[in-house]
Amino acid sequence: MLVIVFLGLLAVTLSLDAETSKSLYDVLDGNKDGVVRLNEMFGTYNIVDVNKDGLITFEEFAAGPHPGAPPLSMREAFRYFDDRDNEKNNGVLDSGCVVAFFDDLDVNKNGVITRQEMKDNYLPLFLVK
Repeated sequence: MLVIVFLGLLAVTLSLDAETSKSLYDVLDGNKDGVVRLNEMFGTYNIVDVNKDGLITFEEFAAGPHPGAPPLSMREAFRYFDDRDNEKNNGVLDSGCVVAFFDDLDVNKNGVITRQEMKDNYLPLFLVK
């Protein structure tokens, strides 16, 4: 599971298409079983947390791989996550953003994110502000 690609790819904000959501999904589905589970997202978060302090700075976030993401939307994507973690809007991301992101994508609340859920729900998360 690559960096919180899951977090970073979110930077795809306004230019997400089906191919981009597929790229992100493929990164998040670490065991390649066709669904994304919360523990897979945490694995990605831990990879992005380069200094292993439990927090992701903007620099760590921006340095991570972002399949299909345009570089100009990194700040907006970072803000999206910072607004949803445990310590809101403090300039760093804690693991609460992983749970919030997972919950936002798992619309049927069955504990897994399917490709269809990613395709249907990823972009609207960043447009509803």
